[in-house]
Amino acid sequence: MVNHPNDYRLPYAAALNYLGYSASLTGEQRLIQVNTAIQLLEQASSLSTTDESIPLLLSWFYARKRKLTNDAAASEDTKAAEIAFNLRLLQQTASPTVRAAVRENLRFLGASDNLLVSSIEQQQRKLDLRLLESQPYLPLDLWLSLQDERP
Repeated sequence: MVNHPNDYRLPYAAALNYLGYSASLTGEQRLIQVNTAIQLLEQASSLSTTDESIPLLLSWFYARKRKLTNDAAASEDTKAAEIAFNLRLLQQTASPTVRAAVRENLRFLGASDNLLVSSIEQQQRKLDLRLLESQPYLPLDLWLSLQDERP
């Protein structure tokens, strides 16, 4: 991963190592493994060429973490972290499949529709600003309205 930092497949493959279950591990050891898998998958999802299965796999690991966490407050912290990650992912991805999966995850987690709408509006504002910065000229309709009519 150090030599190929932009290859999402490496942290993704490393996270897949933690899918299995071992009866010889304690709950704390499993929790450490789940946290490691979550970090690796979040790293993979932050890269531009991510696989569409990453959000679904991350949801599974977050659910596994909630099951392993007996403390209600820690479980709520995990849920809040999962909501925050899904909102970030919703703002980053353009894939309709990933966006649908993320919206479903957010609904399952109990995120309000207002939160979803504000996240989507925030993403749209960022995209609009980037477009204006990358194309510093007038929109066609405005440019045409400013032109003098010539005979």
